Amino acid sequence: MTDEERKILDEQADEVMKDFYDFDEALPDPGDGGGQPLLPAGNYHFQVVKMLRGRQEKGKCAGAKSVELTIKVSDDEQNSATWKELLILHRNTIFKVRQFFLSIGQEVVEGKPFQPDWNAVQGATGEAEVEINEYTSTKDNQQHQNNRVKRWLEPSENFETF
Repeated sequence: MTDEERKILDEQADEVMKDFYDFDEALPDPGDGGGQPLLPAGNYHFQVVKMLRGRQEKGKCAGAKSVELTIKVSDDEQNSATWKELLILHRNTIFKVRQFFLSIGQEVVEGKPFQPDWNAVQGATGEAEVEINEYTSTKDNQQHQNNRVKRWLEPSENFETF
């Protein structure tokens, strides 16, 4: 990736990251329209705006390396939302990692080992099936909803990027 391409990707990430807050800023009241829009379940275009490498600290995959993706998801009518997805490098979840790389156009052959190009992730685009996730918050014991990727889709012939 050239310096100019990296600069463009960083500018795109900065545009999306303006929706995130810093530790020393005043935080808005979520009732003022600052909440995350909920997209209906369906197939959407996505772009990876940020990638952070890390390690799972809890759960069945504790200790496994992981990648936190910040993705911007949009439909043909320009409805969009941004959220984080986690890819965990563990034998029980590796199918989803391979699915992701196939969705962004990297060559993944069934039944053969695959070496991901991690440098090509930030800025990559693809398609995903998005679902509405319902959960009970541990903070307020209330039911909430958010979007998440149900599965990453193979590129289609009629796919148009952002």
